[in-house]
Amino acid sequence: ATAQPAANLHDESAWLKNIRQLTSLDQGLDRAGEQYFSADGKRMCFQAYPKGKSDYQIFVMNIDGTGLEMVSTGEGATT
Repeated sequence: ATAQPAANLHDESAWLKNIRQLTSLDQGLDRAGEQYFSADGKRMCFQAYPKGKSDYQIFVMNIDGTGLEMVSTGEGATT
């Protein structure tokens, strides 16, 4: 058997199409994680590390990237 190149071992293109990154460093988010869409598919709630913080906080925003708002207190870890 011929070994597959490492890049193809986790090819998810059969399941994921039209991928778009919704969060960025430009929004003041060092990294973002798990997220959930609203029932109408227009907004999302997610956890992210805001710049300068060492713990995840909870945010909401519209799926077009507008309306970013931190809804947790900014104190301590929230997930």
